Amino acid sequence: MFLSISKKIGDLTFGITYVIKFLTNENVGPNEIWCRLRAQYGESTLSKTQVKFWHKEFRGGREAVQNTSHLRRPRTSISPENIAAVRDLIEGNRWLTVVEICQELWERAVHHQKRAAASKNFGPMGTQAVERSTKNCSYSNL
Repeated sequence: MFLSISKKIGDLTFGITYVIKFLTNENVGPNEIWCRLRAQYGESTLSKTQVKFWHKEFRGGREAVQNTSHLRRPRTSISPENIAAVRDLIEGNRWLTVVEICQELWERAVHHQKRAAASKNFGPMGTQAVERSTKNCSYSNL
């Protein structure tokens, strides 16, 4: 029953957190919840640590079953421009390695930063600051 509900939602973990919330409200302990989930879902269930985390959250009064969004820097590496750039590189030379693709994208990013610093009327000092900030940065240092 729960498996079909979670498939309708589209994410198995989302459905499992509902099950954990229900069983927690029924005063079932986290170890018993994990054993029941394991019997129902097998290997595709959450780990015992994750079940204990959710159990503790629901015991503490949490109502939402979804993970909360975090305030963090937005992802800039996955963008339509970067996807197109990687596609162009691969279509131009199918023998490129992952390291070569990363190095090429890194060089493009540094070049883009230099142009952006120069265009913001920072003059040569802005370009020098970008060069200093990226001098010791290379793909091999990451």
